[in-house]
Amino acid sequence: MSEIMILIAKGDASEKPRLYACAKCGTVHSPKIYACREEEAHEAARRAAEECYNCRTHNNCQECGKETPKGWLKCSECREASKLAKATVIEAASLDYCFGAGGEFYHSTDEAAEAGEPYVYASTFTPFRIDFDNIVENILDDHHEDASQHDLVSLNEFEAAVAKFNAAQTSGSYFEDCSRVAHLVTEGGEA
Repeated sequence: MSEIMILIAKGDASEKPRLYACAKCGTVHSPKIYACREEEAHEAARRAAEECYNCRTHNNCQECGKETPKGWLKCSECREASKLAKATVIEAASLDYCFGAGGEFYHSTDEAAEAGEPYVYASTFTPFRIDFDNIVENILDDHHEDASQHDLVSLNEFEAAVAKFNAAQTSGSYFEDCSRVAHLVTEGGEA
């Protein structure tokens, strides 16, 4: 904890603290922003000044206490463990495309196992598609403020063409689905 500055209103005979500031960078913390009793609000503002976020170089993980980058409440290992604990375990054989713990994409669980992944997350497939409503909105945005769909000729035919295009798409992208995980058998035989 670092030194703090306690700001008191000039001429206040009671010298009651009004604000708390980091002595190093001057960031001010007010008890007025906390929705709690006055004593607790002053303590929270004082603690915020003592543990100044602007002057902090890192955080400590809330789970294990390990130093972790500023902006994170948990270290990467604890975040991954938490993500794993929340995921539903599924059979590895049910996955064609998957993601390793570091976000690496694999075409099969065998490929992931060969790479040494102890587990993989499932994926969801999103085909390429055109968003009809976005296109119409974009067209209208480039015109006068009262422009509407009623001004567009052959809009129904265009909508049907977009629907046909979308239905024909077989390619797209795979995205990691962390809600489902499959444990893999490694070369040592462990699952």
